[in-house]
Amino acid sequence: MAASHTIVIAGGGFGGACCAQALEKKLKGLPSEIYLLNPTNYFVFSPLLMEAGTGSLQARHAAVSIRSFLKKTHFKMAQVTSIDLQDQEISCQLVGDRRFHRIRYDHLVMAIGSMTKRGIHIHYNESVSEITANTVTLTGGTTLPSHTLIWCAGVATNPLAENIDLPMDKRGYVLCENDLRVQDKENIWAIGDCAVNRAPDDTPYPTTAQHAIGQGLHLARNISRILRRQEPLPCRLINKGTLAPLGYRIGVAKVFGIKFSGFIAWWLWRTVYPLKMPGWGRKFRIALDGALDLFTRRDVVQLSLHTPERETQ
Repeated sequence: MAASHTIVIAGGGFGGACCAQALEKKLKGLPSEIYLLNPTNYFVFSPLLMEAGTGSLQARHAAVSIRSFLKKTHFKMAQVTSIDLQDQEISCQLVGDRRFHRIRYDHLVMAIGSMTKRGIHIHYNESVSEITANTVTLTGGTTLPSHTLIWCAGVATNPLAENIDLPMDKRGYVLCENDLRVQDKENIWAIGDCAVNRAPDDTPYPTTAQHAIGQGLHLARNISRILRRQEPLPCRLINKGTLAPLGYRIGVAKVFGIKFSGFIAWWLWRTVYPLKMPGWGRKFRIALDGALDLFTRRDVVQLSLHTPERETQ
């Protein structure tokens, strides 16, 4: 009987979750176990955040349950704490559990994403230290009156990647070969925001959901080929374009090099992204919400989640 292979996926974002789902199909019939480690039991479908935040869609549509579309993967809601490359073991701490657990792997997929940095680049060399209902305080001590706050976020590498002996560029992103394997590593792979995976013209693939999903699917195919003693294939992704909503049912789009804007661009954005959601039930609910939004007025309510406490007399 052939030995079982263990694939551990660190990170449950677009790349990691799609890779796990594809591996369940690609490894069918092969003795293997798949583990997915993520500190939450969901991943945020970021393309829908604006619509959810402004009330066009229900907020629950932007959070996708990981367990709901993974049938055979061993999911652990855990924070990865360290990776031992020599012994091929990953250490993690389950949420709500002080104990540390170790899982041995045959193949490791790094899909740990990026770490958000908060900052508003209006005053150079300063960042925001405090936000209230009417003011924004900078680290230099300056307080700015504000009734409307526009948040612009950049990304940095996940701190976990800095503590692992892997080849990285000067910004701290993991360097990979064209088959998505980490450089000079036979059984470690990296996809998504934490990795530098290059297109045929040697430019890095953008850190977008479209490319993370494509890398996750291709990586599942390559791991399947490796376990079947076949050579992995280079990752060649085609940029299908970009879509963005601007509000009031207006959007901008660039699809296969063709640029357009207006209602058609918004409608295409509202149609394409829900189709990428796992599960037909979720796709149908989002489509229904979108259809109702076209013909009904939006209900505006305050959820009272973060309202200040009233002073008692």
